[in-house]
Amino acid sequence: LDAPDVVALRVILKAKKLDPAESDETTQAREELLCSYVQRSLNAIWPATDVTRIKDYITNPKDNGYQSLHYTSQVFRHGDYWPFEIQVRSEEMHRIAEYGVAAH
Repeated sequence: LDAPDVVALRVILKAKKLDPAESDETTQAREELLCSYVQRSLNAIWPATDVTRIKDYITNPKDNGYQSLHYTSQVFRHGDYWPFEIQVRSEEMHRIAEYGVAAH
């Protein structure tokens, strides 16, 4: 297939506060770490096929505020390799991507 990613998997997560007094910044930091953990776990199942397409927009957000982790992998089905993109982000990152400044 010539398409770089004909299928996509998007994981959206939300961390619960561990304590009612936990600050929003602490919860957000845990969500960022959780995004990285989930991406590493998925990469163990579906390894990246092109390291140039691994993008960390959480550590390095786009100018419009977009944040997410991306990479491309593939699965073999019905005699073909099917490339797909994996995106991992928090619920708040998703809200900004879909409805905020980063929306397109």
